[in-house]
This record gives sequence, C-alpha cells and structure tokens, in this order.
Amino acid sequence: GQNYLDIAKVKNGFVPSNEYEEVDGETAVNNFLVKITYPIVISDKLVFLTGVDYSNINLKPLPSKPAVDLMSSGVRLGISYNHTDKLKGIYLVIPKYTGNYKSGTNKYFQVGGVALWKYKAKENLIYKYGVYGSSEVFGFYTTPILGFYYQSLNKKFELNLALPISADINYKVLKNVRVGAEWLALTSGYDLNEYTIPSSYMQKTTQEAGGYLQFDLLKEQLILKTKFLYTMSIFRLYDDNETVDFGITGVFVNDERTLINNDFKKGMGFEISLAYRFHIKKEDDKETLIVD
Repeated sequence: GQNYLDIAKVKNGFVPSNEYEEVDGETAVNNFLVKITYPIVISDKLVFLTGVDYSNINLKPLPSKPAVDLMSSGVRLGISYNHTDKLKGIYLVIPKYTGNYKSGTNKYFQVGGVALWKYKAKENLIYKYGVYGSSEVFGFYTTPILGFYYQSLNKKFELNLALPISADINYKVLKNVRVGAEWLALTSGYDLNEYTIPSSYMQKTTQEAGGYLQFDLLKEQLILKTKFLYTMSIFRLYDDNETVDFGITGVFVNDERTLINNDFKKGMGFEISLAYRFHIKKEDDKETLIVD
C-alpha cells in the first residue's frame, strides 16, 4: 500500500480574478495552508495521531466591502488501530477555531471528527470507507467517504481516491518528475461577526480540479508541486440567525436561508506546494503510520 507520509506541508493557491455573477466587479482569492502531522507509535497495533492545521483564505465576498480573511486553526488528535492484519481503523477528533477572528459575539469554535477504515486487499491495493462530520457555524455537516489507494508494482502509477472529497491520479514520467490530476471538494463555515449588519457567516464549498507537475527532490523527501487550477468554488454569505438543520454531501435539510452576496463565476488559478515526505520501509512493519 501507500508507503509514505507527508509530515509537513505548505501550500498557496491563487486565483487572480473571480468575477461576481449578475453584478459588476471581481475579487482575487488567495488560499494559504500549513499542515503538520506527527504520529507516535505505541505498539504494532496502535499509533497515536497528532497534527496541527492552519489556513487563511483572503477574498471579497461583496464588491462594495473590503476583503476578509477566512481563517481556520486547529489540531487533529486520535488513533490508528490495526483490528486485523488486513483491517485498520483511523479515529480522529478535530477541534478548530474558524472565522475572521474579530472581537465580539462570535461562533468561532467548532468540532469535527473522522472515522475511516482501510482494508488491505493486496500489498498495492487498499479500500477505504468512513464518515466525516463537523459542527459548522451553519449547522451540523457530514459526508460519507468511499475510495481506494492503488500503486502499480513498478511504483510509477498511483491512484488515491477518497470520494466525494478528494481524488489524485499521477504517473512518473521521469526519475524525479510526476504528472497528475487532482480533485478537491470540501464544505466549511466561517463566522464573520460584524462584517455585515446584522452579523453574518460564510459557507465555503471548495470545488477545484487541477493538473500538476510534481518534482521529487532530495531522494524524494522534498516534494514540490506546481498546479494549474480550475475552480468552481462557492462562497455564500448568510445572516448569523439563519442556519440549517443538517447537511450531508452538499444537500441541506430545511434550508430557508436568504443569500446576502452573489456567487462567483468559475475561474482559473495556480497553486504551489512544498512537502516533507517520510518514507516507510516495508521491513520496518510500520504501515500504521499512514493517516491520509
């Protein structure tokens, strides 16, 4: 199966021009992210998982208002447990602090969680299934996860699916160069406090597709990726008092909210990321380190 783990990752995506639908104006969207993962091996069956995440998205939700920062900072705490030789469970709790971090009445604190199971069908094929849930500012949101990881025996071709959230397919064309394509779809909420009167929040639905070049440097320990983005992301502004009962994979129950802003048109952008990759030796029998 997957024989590496990205310990630290820094990523910056930039869409220089997103036009608003039905009104004049445009905004740039800048997305910065830092992710650190540190697993602690307790035994052959049990690994304690820790991690820290920070992200900041800067954009103008309304053409008449200044840009705002949609920030998120949190930790990942949990375990990876080998139930059998073939079945592994990953259980994480993800408390986070999201919003524009302005003082005043706010709902910045949220709690999410993941339960994911991996079944090793072959040495190079792992099936994945699970569920993600979070207490977002607009209401509880959840999505099922279904996918698999496959790597060709010569390690040139790699396919990693965790649908509907993410997909990555890539192929090694040169010794240290891969070409690939990715899909990312995430939904989250950010309290903007008094960005508008009355106070409001942003519901962000990331929908991005991209093609990339990956450069594996320093014996494949330093991974540099440059990606061309096609973004269909949705940034919707709502009054703080208007929420939903429940959301699952983009469908919201009892959604009677009034949209404050206009959606963005589809846009083009680019992204660059740098990751430190730890390679797991098969003879070390430490496959339990894999958490992605």
